[in-house]
Amino acid sequence: MKEANGVQIYENLREIIAPSHSCLIVWDVQNGLADRIFNKEEFLNNLKALLKGLGNKMPVVYTLITPPPVAFRSSWHIYAMIREGKGLQSSLRFIDGWSLADVRAALNSAPDLRHDTAPMSAAQ
Repeated sequence: MKEANGVQIYENLREIIAPSHSCLIVWDVQNGLADRIFNKEEFLNNLKALLKGLGNKMPVVYTLITPPPVAFRSSWHIYAMIREGKGLQSSLRFIDGWSLADVRAALNSAPDLRHDTAPMSAAQ
């Protein structure tokens, strides 16, 4: 390890991945992706072994793919989901204590969601 202008420069893999200043990022291991790889079982078994071997030696961070809004998805992606019997997914957060007007406003602001209350008046 070297130091230049107060910055530590790691010179080999052992120094780079030292648990004292590293974490493992498990990137996008979701069913939708892992199901599509040719060596799924080998991949998942190796990942489990790696995580077990790490124990509490190093932090592990998991990431998820958040699908883009429907307007930005390819037509092939939408067709594939329909063909597989999966609906298009979107998320919306409701806050406890909201009025019906608050819920309707949240639904109106969600571009991927269509709801039947949109044309109704506030009194309805």
